[in-house]
Amino acid sequence: MTRTANALIEKLGQQGGAEVLPLLRQLDARGSFEAAYAREALKTRLMTQALATRPCAPPSNEDVTGELARLGDFAALRVEGGKLVAVRPTPKELGDLAYFLVAVRDAGPPVGETQEPGSDWRKPAQSNASLDAAYAELKSARLQGDLRGMDAAARRYLVLLGYPAPLKASEENTYGWHASRYTLVMREWAEVQEELGAFGEAAALYRRVSPGDGACGTGWDIALQEQILGVIRATEQHAGCRGVVAERLLDVDDMSRLSNALSPYGPERLREAGFDLPRLYRGALVTRHRDMPPEELQRVLSAAPEPLRTDALRRLQERGPEAWEKQVLALEGFADVGQRDALEPLFVLAVSSMGETQHRAVAALSDLVERPQRDPCAKNELLVGDGFESDGKRFIHKLGAQCATALKPRERDALATRLLPLLKSKDGQTREATVKALGRLGSPLAIPRLRQLDKDPYSEGFYLSDDQTRQIPIYRVREAAAEALKRLP
Repeated sequence: MTRTANALIEKLGQQGGAEVLPLLRQLDARGSFEAAYAREALKTRLMTQALATRPCAPPSNEDVTGELARLGDFAALRVEGGKLVAVRPTPKELGDLAYFLVAVRDAGPPVGETQEPGSDWRKPAQSNASLDAAYAELKSARLQGDLRGMDAAARRYLVLLGYPAPLKASEENTYGWHASRYTLVMREWAEVQEELGAFGEAAALYRRVSPGDGACGTGWDIALQEQILGVIRATEQHAGCRGVVAERLLDVDDMSRLSNALSPYGPERLREAGFDLPRLYRGALVTRHRDMPPEELQRVLSAAPEPLRTDALRRLQERGPEAWEKQVLALEGFADVGQRDALEPLFVLAVSSMGETQHRAVAALSDLVERPQRDPCAKNELLVGDGFESDGKRFIHKLGAQCATALKPRERDALATRLLPLLKSKDGQTREATVKALGRLGSPLAIPRLRQLDKDPYSEGFYLSDDQTRQIPIYRVREAAAEALKRLP
């Protein structure tokens, strides 16, 4: 009976319309995981059906030319002499940046980054009968599959905390391991608004709600992914693709990747509409390093020569940091979309960046070039190493997954030779990322140098001794080198 019921629920997700959402909501509230999956499948299908009727056009030459004329005050950050300096981008970089900025002109705020003042799981407020009653009303409506009732109860709950203004989060009296109750209410309200067809408000709620503000730090990445997918669905049906170009570039749909299918949430929608995907990522890459703390960014721009100094500081004041590279994970996206064409530019980025940007560039390069465990050019070989990964990183298709793109041994050796100098970096995290990259690359030329790292001083974190009385430092480069050597032939 259970198997039959689950099959019927799955069928509702595959073939039902919006009219079955209340039933699926009701089943979901009673613990049916199949109903939750069916709701998501149904909402995805409704979005894909609506895409053909919603506008989606790439930046026009006229718009790009107009944006380019406004980029005379933009300063790129580059590494010179071991430090970041502000410089004018090259004409090619400016053209790519203009194309990107036109494409994301209608972007909303980054998903999940709004901070509600006063939220602190360590300091819950005293019991609040009005909040408790509103939440009880929400639970009751949920069990009945009453979307209108859920809408009213969730709105009432959040209005009590000050919505639509910044919430008086210090008045929240209930926190769970993963989230405050108001966060859970806001996320559920976003879903209900979407299911009722109020796509504009749904998108705003999905963007605003925190992916996790509870005592436990786990689970936020799953919640964030679900919110990004919700933003894409709601925005596409409300206003078209231009408002979610940034979110589509993130390509966060792990479920589609499990089935080896093109994601309806990824950048393929943009490619089909005529967008130049490599150029979008290249444009965002011009803004790398601008995700640094605001005071550091201002300091770097203040050291630029005039008139760039005055122009760049004024632009910063008017537009904020414009840290688009980090916001769309352009390093990883460029590697995934560019494939072999991305190899050389990505290597240059890996050796000419610093800090977290450099760590991510090296990691993206290592993901791209990872040596498969089986020969992709041999017949009847089952490849391992390019399947689904659930490590929180932006997925990158590996060159070694196909015979046509796999690196030859001499190419692996050449790349390893070029990466080895990064092992001399003063930054321990750069050395760690490089060691991991050499292990994944699979060139035996790295073996002698990796064996010399058994005394590397970089440590971060600690293990507890067996008797729980001593902290034992974790020497991350040493451990990464030992693991890399196991992978090398």
